[in-house]
Order: sequence, then C-alpha cells, then structure tokens
Amino acid sequence: MLTLEVLFWISLLGLLHSYLLFPFTIRLMAGGKKLPAGNWRNHSPALPMVSVVMAAYNEEKAIGATLNSILNSNYPKDKMEVLVGSDNSTDQTNAIVHRLRLGQPMVNLFVFKTRRGKPGILNSLINKKVIGEIVVLCDATVIFHPDAIYNLVRHFSHPEVGVVGAALRSAKTGSGGIANVERAHFSREAQIKHDEGVVFGTSMGMFGALYAIRRSLFRAIPARFTVDDFFLTLHVMRQGYRSLLDIDAIGEEEVSDIPAEEFRRKVRISMGNWQNLWHYRRLLFNRNLGLSYCFWSHKVLRWLGPGLLLTLLITSWILAFARDIYFVVLLIQLMAITAALLDTQLGKASIHLKLLRAINHFYRMNAALGLGFIRWLAGVRSNIWEPTRGSAASAAE
Repeated sequence: MLTLEVLFWISLLGLLHSYLLFPFTIRLMAGGKKLPAGNWRNHSPALPMVSVVMAAYNEEKAIGATLNSILNSNYPKDKMEVLVGSDNSTDQTNAIVHRLRLGQPMVNLFVFKTRRGKPGILNSLINKKVIGEIVVLCDATVIFHPDAIYNLVRHFSHPEVGVVGAALRSAKTGSGGIANVERAHFSREAQIKHDEGVVFGTSMGMFGALYAIRRSLFRAIPARFTVDDFFLTLHVMRQGYRSLLDIDAIGEEEVSDIPAEEFRRKVRISMGNWQNLWHYRRLLFNRNLGLSYCFWSHKVLRWLGPGLLLTLLITSWILAFARDIYFVVLLIQLMAITAALLDTQLGKASIHLKLLRAINHFYRMNAALGLGFIRWLAGVRSNIWEPTRGSAASAAE
C-alpha cells in the first residue's frame, strides 16, 4: 500500500507541476519583465545579413502568400536572401517560386529530385548555400508580420544569444473542431517560453514554423530526426548560448480543425521529442540549473504524462476505499474521461462545448504522446512528413 501511495503522489504532483505549478511560478519569476532590448535599430547599417530558409513540399496553396509576406518585411532588402528548397514537389510550387523570382533576385529556388524531408533540406541549404550570419527558418505556410524578421534578429546584437523564436498565432480558420483549443494551447506555450527566456535564457524549444539561429551554431540534423527545431534549440543551449522567444516577433499559420490530422502531427512530434531527449539526456542534470529545471518541468514531465495519468488512475482505483482523497481523485478522473468521450460523440453531431473540448484535447494529446513513445521505441524509420494544413508548431508540445 505504501508503494501505491508513493506512486500516486509522484504521478499527481508530476502532472500538477508540469501543467499548473511550473507555468504559474515561471510567470511570477518573470514578473512582467521584458527581454533586453537589442542594440540594433531597424534599417541600421549594423544589421546583419539574414538568410530566410524554408523547405516546401507541394505547397502551391500557401507558398505565394508566405513569400510575399517575407518580401514585404520591413527588414532591409539588401540584407536579406530567401532560399526555398523544393522537396521533389509535384504541384505548382516550383512554378510559383519561379514567377516570384523574376522581379526579386533575392529569392532562390533549389529543386531536390528525391524526397529528403525538412531536416535533409535544411542541412543541404544551410551548410552549403546560405550567406547570412543569421538564418531564419520557417514553414512554407507561415505569414510573417512586417516586423517579424527584425524583431527576431535584433536580439543577436547580444553575443550570448544563439537562437530566438517567434510567437505563433493561428489564422482564424475554424470555430468548431479543435481549432480554438489549439489556438489557446499555442498562446499559453508562447507565454511559457517567453518567461523561460526572460528568467533563465532557456526557452525550451522554438515554434518550428518561425525562428532564427546563428549560422555558426547550426549543426546538421541527424538522419531520421523528426523535430529539428527542438534539436537545434538544445544544441545551442548545450554550447552555453541563450535561447529566447520574442512575443513581438509574430508569424501566423493555420491551425488544423481536423482532430485526426492534429493527432497524427502530435504522434510525429512525440517521436521526435523522445529522439531529442535521448540525444540530449545529459542536459537533464546540467550545471546550468535553469536549463535542467525548465527541461524537466516544461518538457520531460509532460512527455511522461501518459504514464503518469495511467499510474494515477490505477493507484487511485486501488486506494479509493482506503482514504477519501484517493476516492475524490478517482472520481475526478472518471468524470474527466467521461467528458472526453462525451465530447467525441457530440462532435459527430457538430456540437462543441468549450470545456468538454478542452478536456478531450488534453486526453487526445496525451494519447498521441504515448503512441509516439511506443513508435520511438520501435524505431523511427523516416523523417519525411506529409504536411497537414495545420502543421504549425512542432516544439509547442
């Protein structure tokens, strides 16, 4: 019984810390502070050359708007280049980029005849083609706000800064389904990452749709790794550099309103998370205590969430009649599971209740995390990804 009680409290406190206590305490520690202002001003001669790099596979519906938003940026045009790596696209992606290049020589298209996946494209372009001191990595579906590039780049005036992320906002594409809870999730994650950067300089992972890194700190992404942004973020922090997220650097991307697509995306992200955890496991006990604290609190405990939830359910079930506290926790869990199942059924009738949808989203997210862990154990065979219309924020999970 003592063992069961210990497991119960470890599981309960682990979940509460990751989802409630850590976000609350890091917000208090940030105390409304802002990131240090950059020493460069917009259009200053001191601004560095920037290379915007993206991988694209059959993005004919979005890539034109993305490139136009980059070209309409306030960042000086003579200090910017755009590199598009087409991953054997078979639609009109290449033709659209070619047309935009006619009047914009800063735009460069590189066509790869065989699928490589996003990490393979980034490795090829950044290691061999870019000329910028700062590399801005983005999805082919993200819309840049005019000041986004400058707001990312200005922080690199501080030599200790190695990677800077943008705050992702979702385009208003759906009011039912799961779009609303995904929007809330991204907003909450952006605030946590911002606070981590303010307090410790350890924003735990960028939104993969839009972030910037020093070219000198870029490291080739290993074969079959599926979450490149978190890999690079941890690499930068392992070298002793700071990781920040600027909530004033804004990109917009659609959030999928289709639960099956989002579930598939989260499974893939979970696989990549475990790849990165194993690769960077020594950072869990790093001399930089802020890094280890955020890694455990924000990421690892959350990835362990499926196991913690299952352990909590089993132990509280067995202990339910030993003490009232265990019965109450069991009852809350059973009510939450029932709410999630009810939301699934109501969704089939296009009935969406916010509270039920949020509970269902929580359980679906943890189911995806658990399935991703199982697939990681089985071995990741490829990092080639068929993108959904809402592939916004890989390291948000």
